[in-house]
Amino acid sequence: MRGGWWASLQEMLGNAMDTLLTRLSPDRSVDVSRLARYNALSDDCFPYSSFPELWYPPTLAVHPAYQRQGIGRRLVEWDLEQATRDKTPVGLEASAKGTHLYHSLGFQTVNVMPLVEEITLTAMVWRPYSLTI
Repeated sequence: MRGGWWASLQEMLGNAMDTLLTRLSPDRSVDVSRLARYNALSDDCFPYSSFPELWYPPTLAVHPAYQRQGIGRRLVEWDLEQATRDKTPVGLEASAKGTHLYHSLGFQTVNVMPLVEEITLTAMVWRPYSLTI
């Protein structure tokens, strides 16, 4: 969930943890400057201030050998069940491949932002039926 003082604390602790892990055990496969740019663009892409509370699921990926079998859909549906129970919207940034799945589950596009070259971030939100807009 993201929003309010709790979100600020989580973000601060997450940034501190990223910094600590980068210093203690650098991952040579990660371009730190590109990761920082992605994180900044991701934060700019989604209108967090419009949502005082928000489920923000972690990155979802299904191995190519197992795609098109409903696995991603089932994982997202679990998130939506939890969010419905909590009466909390769900927000995320979708890849070009993921956008169709999220639209089919009732997500709405709220922003599209170019990331690099031909890659864009698509910010999407889903609201439980019990939540008034």
